[in-house]
Amino acid sequence: MYDANIQPPSPKQPARQWPPFMGMLSILTVAFPVIIFCAYCMIVYYWVSQPGFETELMSETEIMNLGLGTLAMLCGVITVSVVGIAVGLGALFGRTANKVLGLIGVVMNGFLLVSLLCGFLLFLLA
Repeated sequence: MYDANIQPPSPKQPARQWPPFMGMLSILTVAFPVIIFCAYCMIVYYWVSQPGFETELMSETEIMNLGLGTLAMLCGVITVSVVGIAVGLGALFGRTANKVLGLIGVVMNGFLLVSLLCGFLLFLLA
């Protein structure tokens, strides 16, 4: 009745899961544009708050440089935000156990993207 050769069933090995680096990367893609945007605002504020700025007219090259710098910064932030949304969606639909970081990254990147686009539209309408 008792067979010594029968082995008990081995416990099932858990499936290998990816580390939650995609969710963390999605959150970091929000942090870097916000830091760059704050640094850009501080630089512009420093430049505009110089004595005599109100009375002196800006030259055409200064206006062009300010406009191109602002446009490049906005395009960069929008690009990084779209990449962050893509990475966050990859974290949500990937084989990770922790999808909370991906969800937080998608929400934060989406908020950043929508707020920038709304600000740009308000700027165009003004």
